[in-house]
Amino acid sequence: MRTQPIKSTCLALLALAALPLLAVEVKPYDADAVNAAVEEGKTVVLDFHAPWCGTCRKQSKIFEELDVDNSVVFKVDYDKAKDLRKEYKVKKQSTLVRLGEKGETGRLLGETKPDAIAAFLKGNAE
Repeated sequence: MRTQPIKSTCLALLALAALPLLAVEVKPYDADAVNAAVEEGKTVVLDFHAPWCGTCRKQSKIFEELDVDNSVVFKVDYDKAKDLRKEYKVKKQSTLVRLGEKGETGRLLGETKPDAIAAFLKGNAE
């Protein structure tokens, strides 16, 4: 009986299971990094986040759990980034603004459903 191929397959599967789940890349807001990510063709989302906001905390947890290729979320401090809020016309924390080469390509406000946020990151929702 040949057990080597089965053994090798099992070891490979165990190695894959030990890898951490890929999450959406989350970084602090930096204008140069945002521009670079847009130029690289990544899906870029500005997350207008407030640490005191329960919805924002839920969204952050969802970002940690999602695996959406080529996406980067930049956390914008809602309380401190008044000029950026004004530029993007953001009136409430927990606002997600998706950017592309020509500017804003979508927006979500207060969304906490993982499927809806994943679709938004993939560019399938407005």
